[in-house]
Amino acid sequence: MNFNPVIHDIEKTDPDFPPGMLPLAFKSKSSKLLATLFQANGAGPHKTVLLLHGFPGNEVNFDIAHVLRRAGYNIFVFHYRGMWGSEGTFGWKNSVEDVESAVKFLEELSQTESNRVRADEFIIVGHSMGGFAGLMNAYQNTKVKKAAFLAGFNFGLFAEMIKQNDMLKNISIERMKPNIKFINGADADDLLNEMIENSREFNLLNYSDSLSKKKILMIGAKYDQLAMTEIHHTPLKNILEQRSKENLTESIFESGHSFSDKRILLSQKIINWLKKVDVDY
Repeated sequence: MNFNPVIHDIEKTDPDFPPGMLPLAFKSKSSKLLATLFQANGAGPHKTVLLLHGFPGNEVNFDIAHVLRRAGYNIFVFHYRGMWGSEGTFGWKNSVEDVESAVKFLEELSQTESNRVRADEFIIVGHSMGGFAGLMNAYQNTKVKKAAFLAGFNFGLFAEMIKQNDMLKNISIERMKPNIKFINGADADDLLNEMIENSREFNLLNYSDSLSKKKILMIGAKYDQLAMTEIHHTPLKNILEQRSKENLTESIFESGHSFSDKRILLSQKIINWLKKVDVDY
């Protein structure tokens, strides 16, 4: 049988170093963030994937976490500031900083052998807002050489579009309002204003030169009404493809924003990408 971590359990569990889940907490700008490390089977140390959820994080993609762990990776999942029990105030810029803090924390974890974490390279897989926060960190961090952008947002480009469009601005506020009850410290107007005020800094197109040097997986959703592909996916895909086609892997699924009806396909695409780009897979 050819082992496929998407559909097969691991064939042999290491009795001394079995797969497990380690509850953790770390600091980001003095706020305590709640996290979990999915530890891979075996003594390791193993490469670690930062699996970043979106806003507000109802979909945490734990199915992907289990698939990646069966493939031999540690998975690190955490909740951004002001969200799902983590301390502090939620904000777009804060979430980007939180990913940076998470990478530094993983480097600290790697210093203890029992954590089984390799410190030489980290992989980011981000969904929705997590895709944005992931690429905002990937472009400047030399230890992040591979990143996946799953129905990701380009907040900066979107903000440029709504600056002069009151109707689109109002629609965006109404769409954010149901999620506000899950976060602390900001309302929909605050978040929209933060996006507009930082539109240049938040535009992923401005980092395409650096990102084109990374191994990038982009998966968009044809029926996505939140991160519409014509705004958030295609412009970034086009410029990365122009700069370095060999480093980009891209697909569009016939699905919606959370890929709710394509979870097996989504997991398989991620695994296939890792097989292609990760020499240690």
